[in-house]
Amino acid sequence: MKIEKLRQITAWLEASDINYFEFTNAGQTVRLTLASNGRTLEQAVAPVEESPVSPSHAGSGRTAAVAASVGIFLTTHPLRSLPFTKVGDEVKKGNVLGLLKIGQIYAPVSAPLDGVVTGILMEHETAVDYGTRLIEILAAGQD
Repeated sequence: MKIEKLRQITAWLEASDINYFEFTNAGQTVRLTLASNGRTLEQAVAPVEESPVSPSHAGSGRTAAVAASVGIFLTTHPLRSLPFTKVGDEVKKGNVLGLLKIGQIYAPVSAPLDGVVTGILMEHETAVDYGTRLIEILAAGQD
């Protein structure tokens, strides 16, 4: 991405209520984060981070992938009809389980651990808040 485009995006962020922007293209990710003082932006090029993890239910071995932001939860890609995952699927840490649509950006919702999907907790195209439990997983080796 050219520096002129980053400067324009930075200006738009400073003029809006948006404090985080992420763009991935050709294997690179650019993240711009508006600091709490509203002036400094941080740019980083790194792999996309995993979705946050909710605490397990005490003693159950169940954990959920949760929304990393406010957005619209999608169980399928907009150009596909098959869901990313369904109850009973075995998943590996990092597998894409769904998408979180944030404006025009689609952020992956990734499996936080190896295990089996035990529940899709939100319906397709549901508006969710930060931290909303989306997909429940029983950790590998748990019964």
